[in-house]
Amino acid sequence: SKETAPAIVEDTAKFTESGKLPEKPVVVAGFNKEDWGTAASARNWNDAKSFCEGKGMKLPSKDELIDYQKNASKDLKTASRFWTSTPNEKDYETIFMKTGDVKARPAAKKYKVICKK
Repeated sequence: SKETAPAIVEDTAKFTESGKLPEKPVVVAGFNKEDWGTAASARNWNDAKSFCEGKGMKLPSKDELIDYQKNASKDLKTASRFWTSTPNEKDYETIFMKTGDVKARPAAKKYKVICKK
């Protein structure tokens, strides 16, 4: 049987006795949505990498983006493909956010980008 990824905890207040939000974000199964930027418009791979570096972040690896896709909010699980930093021969891996499908694509193609701390 296939394991399902744990849901992200949206209501962190229920995890504190005082009812106040914890000082640090709640991490579920190693996934911390605070480590991620917001999705940005489509661009080629080099521009995507530069975009993230300009924000002091990085383009996520294939494994990091797969983990993100499993935990992403419904509004991000659209029919869009996102870049990763993972090379595949002369191309780079991309993730289709709706399904988690992984495909290598040429760097000149334009796909969306989300950056990771």
